[in-house]
Amino acid sequence: MKSHLAQGITLSDSANVSPGVDAEYVSLEDIVPASDIDTSYLGAAECALDQSFYDSVACAVAQRVRECAPRVPVLTGFFGPVPGSLLRQVGRGYTDLLSALLTAGLDAAELQIWKEVDGIFTADPRKVPTARLIPVISPDEAAELTYYGSEVVHPFTMEQVIRKKIPIRIKNVENPSGHGTVIQPEPDDIVD
Repeated sequence: MKSHLAQGITLSDSANVSPGVDAEYVSLEDIVPASDIDTSYLGAAECALDQSFYDSVACAVAQRVRECAPRVPVLTGFFGPVPGSLLRQVGRGYTDLLSALLTAGLDAAELQIWKEVDGIFTADPRKVPTARLIPVISPDEAAELTYYGSEVVHPFTMEQVIRKKIPIRIKNVENPSGHGTVIQPEPDDIVD
């Protein structure tokens, strides 16, 4: 059974919670266990983290969020120091990655990522006036568009939920009634 806890969770600071909503700030600064090994001198290749590390973070974040019930959890995109540096591991998109890990950890029905664009387009609509919004796209197609310059969602972030057969919906914070784009897992995508 899919949890609906992650669906619609907005990662923000506590100042954005409406008055009267029973909410709880969830600090994740210590969610990653401290490492006894100094990896600061290593290059990215020598200290790349494997999927089991991200799976354990997903489970730990989901558990912290479940402990908030019935209050509304409020999170930031920061989840503590990561061995070897998250910047070297993932690059941009910390908040999206945390959303994906939480969604995977909760086995949610859908991950919604709210951006300042209507979704994924056939081209950059600022440069190509005839660009069209893509309503549904495969993970491979979305990753290919990222390779060619689309910065809507990082392929590693997509992988965290797609491998669990969870679709990703890209929506626009300035156009919430828009349909957005759904990145739909393929039937043969890997599930661990």
